[in-house]
Amino acid sequence: MIESNTTARNIWMKLENIFLDNKTARAGQLNQQFSNLTLTACTSLDDYCQKLKELANQLGDVGKPVLDSSLVTQLVQGLPPEYAVAGALINQLAPLWDDARTMLNHEEMRIKNQTHQGNPNTVLAVTTQGRGFSQNRGGGRGYQGRNRGGGGYNRGLRK
Repeated sequence: MIESNTTARNIWMKLENIFLDNKTARAGQLNQQFSNLTLTACTSLDDYCQKLKELANQLGDVGKPVLDSSLVTQLVQGLPPEYAVAGALINQLAPLWDDARTMLNHEEMRIKNQTHQGNPNTVLAVTTQGRGFSQNRGGGRGYQGRNRGGGGYNRGLRK
């Protein structure tokens, strides 16, 4: 870098070229790591989530930003079969990253409890507090009673 008669601009251009040459290769490497990361390759669910988030941030640093929805999709794709129900629910609800991570933490606790109790027939329970969902009484936000057209799943079922 140190040459006689070199300007700051020339040095900057050389550094930029070195970085840009490396940038495409680095983006490809990071994208492959991001796409191939699985929970089973990590020490814990928290480690898995942290590594995914770090890879997404590094991809952004090399000019290949990862959308939150893509981050959540990759989170689900890397899960083992025992997380299939939680993964399907996350895919259906399309939550933000933090919400998806919380849902998986709850599922992890359920799986651990199931393992300790030896009960393979437990069911995933997820609350949708604050989102206006209601699947058990036909309501939703405008619920006015069963079959009275207040919204939700019974809309249009008036007698």
